[in-house]
Amino acid sequence: MPANPSWPPRPSVLAALAAALFLLAPPASAQAPGIEAGGPAGGTAVPAFPDSPFDARTAVNWEAVDKVYGPFSAGEVERLNRDRFLVVPQRPGMKLPWAPEYGYPYDEMLGVFDGLGGPAEPAGRLPEHARFVGPDAVLHAFHKYFSERLKDLERGVLSGLLEAMLTGIYENALDMRSRAPEAARGAWDLAVAQMAVPLTLIETRARQAENSWEPEPEGGDSLEDALRAFAAREADLPEDLRTAVRSALGKVYSNGAVGAPGPDPAEALHLVPAYNSEGVDWTQFTPRSHYAERSSTRAYFRASIWLGQLGWKRDRAEFLPPLVAWAAALAGPGGDGFARAAGAAGDSSFSPPATPADAWRTVMRLTSFFVGFHEDPSLMEATDLLAESWRARGTPAGPPSSGGAVGEEVPGEREGAGAPAMGIGPEAPGDAAFLAVVAPALASLAPDSAGFSELRGTEYRGKGVISVLPQRFTVPWFIAAELTSEGSQLRHVRTDLPARFSGLYLAWALGSGYSASLAEREIGLGLANETVGPDALPKALAAMGSVAGDLASKLSRVPAEDWASSAGSAWFNALRTLTRSFGEGYPLYMRSGSFAAKQLETLLGSWTELKHDTVLYEKPNFAEMGEGGEDESEPKWQPKGFVEPNPEFWDAAVAAADALRDGFRSNGIFPDALEGYSSLGEFSEHLARLSGIARKELAGEALSEDDYEFIRTFGLERMAMRDGFGSAGGDNPEINLSGLVVDVQTVNTGDSGVVHEGLGPPALMLVLVANDGERRVTVGVAYDHYEFFVRPVMRLTDSDWKAVAYRGLQYESALIAKTVPKLPALPPKPVWYDPLRK
Repeated sequence: MPANPSWPPRPSVLAALAAALFLLAPPASAQAPGIEAGGPAGGTAVPAFPDSPFDARTAVNWEAVDKVYGPFSAGEVERLNRDRFLVVPQRPGMKLPWAPEYGYPYDEMLGVFDGLGGPAEPAGRLPEHARFVGPDAVLHAFHKYFSERLKDLERGVLSGLLEAMLTGIYENALDMRSRAPEAARGAWDLAVAQMAVPLTLIETRARQAENSWEPEPEGGDSLEDALRAFAAREADLPEDLRTAVRSALGKVYSNGAVGAPGPDPAEALHLVPAYNSEGVDWTQFTPRSHYAERSSTRAYFRASIWLGQLGWKRDRAEFLPPLVAWAAALAGPGGDGFARAAGAAGDSSFSPPATPADAWRTVMRLTSFFVGFHEDPSLMEATDLLAESWRARGTPAGPPSSGGAVGEEVPGEREGAGAPAMGIGPEAPGDAAFLAVVAPALASLAPDSAGFSELRGTEYRGKGVISVLPQRFTVPWFIAAELTSEGSQLRHVRTDLPARFSGLYLAWALGSGYSASLAEREIGLGLANETVGPDALPKALAAMGSVAGDLASKLSRVPAEDWASSAGSAWFNALRTLTRSFGEGYPLYMRSGSFAAKQLETLLGSWTELKHDTVLYEKPNFAEMGEGGEDESEPKWQPKGFVEPNPEFWDAAVAAADALRDGFRSNGIFPDALEGYSSLGEFSEHLARLSGIARKELAGEALSEDDYEFIRTFGLERMAMRDGFGSAGGDNPEINLSGLVVDVQTVNTGDSGVVHEGLGPPALMLVLVANDGERRVTVGVAYDHYEFFVRPVMRLTDSDWKAVAYRGLQYESALIAKTVPKLPALPPKPVWYDPLRK
């Protein structure tokens, strides 16, 4: 039977206390430069947007908008008049600009947004083409571009590099084991078995087509394929380790449901989770997000999860010998198999890696640019430390085939230190004296990660595990970790914090007073099914207020260069501008009592996309215990669209696009994106012009005819394309639908389950404006965000979610039929969106 999601009700009784606690510390948005404070160069010191209330039905284009996108109910018109804006989720019978009979857009939300402005020719414009441009549309465009470029790398260069690295390490390990003394053979056997799992997982991938826009061959990444691949190297291992590898492969492909009898394969292979869970959560190997779309990304996902979420305890003696063996193998040159895989991994942007370590560095460099830097130690840091220690010990040089004699340079430089890596002899894993010397150093090993030093400056809270591709430090993860009781991950467990995380808490820590006022109610939902005392709720609320205030203060002091350290951080920085309130001189809709809820939906909608795109790399959060022909005729009327006048947001969006382009340039990837005609270059130009228009609006200046025509006709859908080469999703309409889902936290308390964030089909957003001598209603797109809890522990894929979210809507025929949907119905909206619905 499918699991039933739970949405237990709980009334709010301490909202005022939550808001008061939060106000003890200044919100982050209060510290950021704003237009009232002078703003960026070219900004207006005092906002002076001319607006006045009017009945929506008196707008010059109301009848056209109501006929095309409505009809709107009396209640909806009432809310529109009250708040000056209205968010309208898609509903059966609603026809948006992109209808199925005209084909599917490259991306649903961007296709709808572009369609709202009507045809490019002025003769084709109509009253309903007064387009509203808000943060949602451009944030979604950024997500789509970010996601597609990351996918391109993962199914091509990154998969190839990962396979080359693993092949080289495996070859080195076999060679070094053959020459190791008897005392080290056990460690080498175990290391070879540990390497066999991810190598087998990545080998099952379907290879990318020569032209990346062509369909990829399907199949190849099943358990049967993996077992056949492993059979070719079974003879490399003793029987007990063969069994452990086969069992591990079974667990990976079945998400933990199937495995050979006997001990847990992770235990048998001497590996532990690098996250705060006592045992391996095999459901983490479920390919989800964009990784479920293709064989190549599914295989890359599984192999990377193995290398990133499993590792060696650095303070336990039995974990050191195989770790040293991995380090020695990484420091070696690789054999013929590595040379072939490395040659296949190179492309026009990259030279083939010279060593397995070179392949490792490129994988980490590219993924860190997209997501962020690791704060937990990696195999490379361990390899550098061990190699230096082995050289200092003065151990006699081994044969050249061992990866270089002691003190001999291996091609490629160590990350950060600038000195050459040193080979480690095959006897090192069994040298008791050497292990005794390096054990304390490994226990205190820390990486030299970039940025966010104040946030990362807290006492190390990981499990003391070294992994090959460690999970990355991201600000959203850090906030979630600080605001929930994470059991065994924390050395100082906060039992007064709730176990279950909510996106509401994220917005709270970013300075959202609206979120703070609802925190008690959300905390109560999380505690409803827990066995807690009567004082648990007020204690949790007080603790949350204190921690959230401290986080807001720290985030306000993060320097601009840290936010620009990765594309993901620059993206999240733009979301920080969506927590402020707006006073006199701003449009009436931005000053309404419900606008804070709308900003929250935008913030959490975009964060959901960010989390969805980076789910492989960001640390898992666990809670233990806790566009026709031309017509030259002149139009009779020009629709006057509108840009949301929040200069802080537009500046941050420009910075995020700049960070992406700068990263492409510095990393030597996607050179076509650096050309002026590229989709990213065009997007950057659009953002800069939107920023200028927003400032003119806010200063009360009249827009030119060119400005209004730009608002109506500029397009975003190209951000979903490969710079004119076609749809990133191919001809699969399901992939091009904008709805998605991502799991954000696993709760392993008495009320076990998984917190999910979801985005439904894009909604319409109507905004009333009265500037420039005309009362009108403008129309844009908006996120439709959900947060819900699923029992038991189960991770939904995008296909699972879309089968429910698009039921009865115009794109339903695009979906893959599901006989047993995992969700019985679309969950209700979170309580914090009540002002937008009532």
